[in-house]
Amino acid sequence: MPNPPKIGHYGGEAYYYPVKDYLNMPKLRFFRRAELYYSVLFHELIHSTGHSSRLNRPEIQETAAFGSNTYSQEELTAEIGASFLNCQAGILNTLTFEDSAAYIQG
Repeated sequence: MPNPPKIGHYGGEAYYYPVKDYLNMPKLRFFRRAELYYSVLFHELIHSTGHSSRLNRPEIQETAAFGSNTYSQEELTAEIGASFLNCQAGILNTLTFEDSAAYIQG
């Protein structure tokens, strides 16, 4: 990715913070399997593609309440994008697929 966000490993939460163009991930050891770590990383990286210096997606630029249409659309974008990246990386196991399907359904 050209001009990627800064990635840190602090605490136990995965999130993308657009104001600082910063992506946080729990350390790999906190995941049951490496595939799960990368699946979450891909999800957060897809969020980061919405930054104003990249695709400038309005869903990531606006502050949206949890569960709102804007929030839900961005989460759907991130989860579907992560699914594509999982396939490209050869992460095709049932565990990550079932997690993604449940997340998208919610």
